[in-house]
Amino acid sequence: MSLDSFRRRRPAYESLARKLEDLIQELLKDAGIDVIQVESRAKTVESFEGKLRRKSYADPLAEMTDLVGLRVITYYIEDVDEVEKILRAEFTVDEENSLDKAAQMDPDRFGYLSRHFVVQLGASRSGLAEWRQYRDIKAEVQVRTALQHAWAAVNHKLEYKSSDEVPAQLRRGLSRLSALFELADEQFSAFRRDSRAVTDQYRDQVEAGERDLPLDADSLAVYLTEAPAVARLADIAHRAEWRIVDLSPAVARDDIMRLSLRAGIRSIRQLDELVPQDDELLLRLYRTLREVGKELRFAVDIDSEVGVLRDLLRVRLDNHHDGDRLGRVYAEVQRRMPELVIRGD
Repeated sequence: MSLDSFRRRRPAYESLARKLEDLIQELLKDAGIDVIQVESRAKTVESFEGKLRRKSYADPLAEMTDLVGLRVITYYIEDVDEVEKILRAEFTVDEENSLDKAAQMDPDRFGYLSRHFVVQLGASRSGLAEWRQYRDIKAEVQVRTALQHAWAAVNHKLEYKSSDEVPAQLRRGLSRLSALFELADEQFSAFRRDSRAVTDQYRDQVEAGERDLPLDADSLAVYLTEAPAVARLADIAHRAEWRIVDLSPAVARDDIMRLSLRAGIRSIRQLDELVPQDDELLLRLYRTLREVGKELRFAVDIDSEVGVLRDLLRVRLDNHHDGDRLGRVYAEVQRRMPELVIRGD
């Protein structure tokens, strides 16, 4: 009878799994937490039947807490804490059936660290019409880092349920491997903290007018958002009346970094010196680009201030191949505008 009841109700479990996945993704986005993946599933009929064979239940549909399951995979350990805060704020957590693998694990045992939360809809959401039918259903949410997930996946293939099942001659090696995964998680978090500290230091220096900074991904990201010269370029891009194509910060930074390295630029000062003080000269650059592009039947667009800086770098480069149409455009612009002096020693 329980199996038939599960079959009838399974579409509701599948529907709730999808809705919870969408909801959690939206909650994470609103909180500014970037995760690798949010995935969901409803327990299969075969899995439900197998669990009935292994364990006795008075009311399996009420007692099983994993008929709906979700997994959130984070980049960093500290993000697991942030996800937990969101779950506790948005749902009612069944503390008795929720667990923290790390807290339960003995110090000398190996195993992946993961948090499992059994949740139900909170009072405010369960009263809404679109959620009302799910208010009595529990769901299990696993939260783990990418490395914890990798460990769990590989360890599962080894088919050892606990350290006691591992042959003695293999136990030490497996325990050391588990420790390496845990150490790597900690080091990734430490690296992120150090990276943020470096970025904050760069920001303070750029805001103070300092330009003698090494050119790297972090210093460039700060320069593109904080430097007065870049703000001027944004105004030039607007006045040039070109079609604007927005680039994501990562794409923009990669484009500028690649061209800077090709041009032999190794510091923020060298990059900053690419920008002439004469705004009219920059406007002439874009008029010339448009003229040359039309003559060579090649469309040249800009993407706000990033496009202006990118084009200044391209004009600076003089090693274009004849077969490169874009290279021919910039080589011709360079020929027609000898007064555009660009330093990059």
